[in-house]
Amino acid sequence: MKSKQHQPELSESSRFNMKAMRTMNIIAISVFILAIIYKVFFDK
Repeated sequence: MKSKQHQPELSESSRFNMKAMRTMNIIAISVFILAIIYKVFFDK
């Protein structure tokens, strides 16, 4: 019973971590793409 009570808490924390990781990855990728675009424009 106790293990079942602890499971939802762990799932919530893991879910929050997954969301944070996903948002961080999206931000990093967007910044990387923007940097490449700026480099291309400056090179031209």
